[in-house]
Amino acid sequence: MTERLGWAVVGAGRRAVEVMIPALTASPLSRLIGVCGSSADQARKAAAAWPELEVFETLSEAVKDPRVEAVYISTPHYLHVPHAVQSIEAEKHVFIEAPLALSVDGANKIVEKARKRGIKVGIAFQRRFHPALARLRELIEDDEIGELRHLSARFCDPPFHPTGWWSDESRAGPNTFLRSGIHALDLLAWLKGQEIAEVAALATEAGDPPVNTACSLIMRFPDQTTALALTASDCGEPGQALDLEGSRGRIKLEGDLSGADSALLAVTRQGKTETIEFEPDDSVGRMIDAFTLAVQKDQLFSPDACEGLAIVRAACAAIEAMKARRVVRVGEILRLV
Repeated sequence: MTERLGWAVVGAGRRAVEVMIPALTASPLSRLIGVCGSSADQARKAAAAWPELEVFETLSEAVKDPRVEAVYISTPHYLHVPHAVQSIEAEKHVFIEAPLALSVDGANKIVEKARKRGIKVGIAFQRRFHPALARLRELIEDDEIGELRHLSARFCDPPFHPTGWWSDESRAGPNTFLRSGIHALDLLAWLKGQEIAEVAALATEAGDPPVNTACSLIMRFPDQTTALALTASDCGEPGQALDLEGSRGRIKLEGDLSGADSALLAVTRQGKTETIEFEPDDSVGRMIDAFTLAVQKDQLFSPDACEGLAIVRAACAAIEAMKARRVVRVGEILRLV
């Protein structure tokens, strides 16, 4: 293993160009070797600001390069499984955007391939790495508000008009839910420390062809704790918030939980509220470095493929609940689309 982990970026879209390529090139623990897109021209455009980067014609070329030790996958959702499996079979560690897969079978395939070959797979749930979320989880673990009774999440984005593969539900899944809602599911399950057991949901669509623009979910955990999640991409006031009700208090977190702007954490106990303000933070950089260290030191990384699989299972139930307008048990439905 080299001192700095060698990476290839696979998928040269907006997320890669605006967030991950800059973060990987800035990381003191990583060395970005090159970029692979849907075409060589797309890869060249993505790498234009970084002339030192290699332009890989194909994923096969990227994973054959001995300098590449880890692959970041930001391709369309329906390509996550084949691209992850190809990288794992080439003995490359994988860091992948959510969702891990569009089916439970696909997610299971990644989990099993990685387990058999001793490959690490990380999921890009960057909000877990925000200092405010880390502090919130510490408060829960230290029993500061007692037993969790109810959790809620609000993830609202400015209007988003999907084009290309994003507008095709067979390749992308329900648009807004898989852009933002899946991150709400992950945070709720992570903070509760349990997998979601069942889901009820309603959703709205707009446009021609119609795409998912908002959804509201009601969930229950195995111990009967309930949770709510609202996600929308047609809001005039975008923002993210978490609200946790405990047997002895309440925690509320509001702001930009991706780290781009400030966030405010409020803890209320016995009628008194304490607040902590968090400045903008490089949560993406923290996430990349945590995964890199896990690879270099052969340590556990969270969120891993198994956690990604659990969220795929919950997402399958949520999407079926939206379509059928009924309560769906997690594990009952095995495909997102």
